[in-house]
Amino acid sequence: MLKDGVSRGEAETLVKLRTWNRITNSPLVMIACLDTNDVRKFSDARRQRAEYLMAVQSVAAYIQTLLLAAYDHELGACWLCTPLFCQSAVRKVLSLPETFEPQAMIMIGIPDEKPSLARVPPERKALDEFFTLNRWPGHRS
Repeated sequence: MLKDGVSRGEAETLVKLRTWNRITNSPLVMIACLDTNDVRKFSDARRQRAEYLMAVQSVAAYIQTLLLAAYDHELGACWLCTPLFCQSAVRKVLSLPETFEPQAMIMIGIPDEKPSLARVPPERKALDEFFTLNRWPGHRS
């Protein structure tokens, strides 16, 4: 934030209000990491980049599944990607191996309130607003 022109005092206030209190008041805080040892090595940059992106997507899919499991157990959860901005610091504080790339922080606990089931969901957009269906040659409807 300091590099973005936010004053030190304002940055400290924002961190304390938005993040620090959430973290320190959470019964469970997890740091999801990508272990680069598990990323297959390729000789060309294009395939190596694709392999790395697939590994990042796998971490994200794991986190999404974790959030769904928490919800199923009536727990509240919050996913923050702030560790991406300070991977070295997170690695150092948690004594993680150099091959671990902190990707996200997940806080889990008992929610302060239950969402109202009586709430009317927003109107859904029609599927054809999102994609078109292209038929391949020889396809029968």
